[in-house]
Amino acid sequence: MTGASAIVLGPGNSIKTEAFVIKFPDRYSDSRGVETWNKVLRIVKEIKAGNFDS
Repeated sequence: MTGASAIVLGPGNSIKTEAFVIKFPDRYSDSRGVETWNKVLRIVKEIKAGNFDS
């Protein structure tokens, strides 16, 4: 990613990046998205049970 940013931003410019490897069955979690993720899981569960009503 740092190399790609240097190509886009031009010589002498780049953005520092970090990478984290997360392997199945683990998943990335961010406190900012907990509410949305829980809503997605609830909807999936309702669809599987045949009870989803949009």
